[in-house]
Amino acid sequence: MMKVAVENEEFRKAEEELKKAVEIAPWYADAYFHLAQVQERLGEITDAKQNLEWYLLARPHANDADLVKKMIAHLELAGESSPSR
Repeated sequence: MMKVAVENEEFRKAEEELKKAVEIAPWYADAYFHLAQVQERLGEITDAKQNLEWYLLARPHANDADLVKKMIAHLELAGESSPSR
């Protein structure tokens, strides 16, 4: 249990740093992608989905666009199946 708490704290720190990065450089697509990964790990499904959408806006011709669209669809399903807060 302690390991999970430590990992979550590290993910929270990473989330804050990535949020700063996208605030400073909103055109930096990779920051949105990595922020989405961290948020998914933290269970912040809606935010993760939004940041993947921002990634696609920041990098409209991304080579991995199809994969990212699948990730978004997966998050949409995960968000629908999770209990309301």
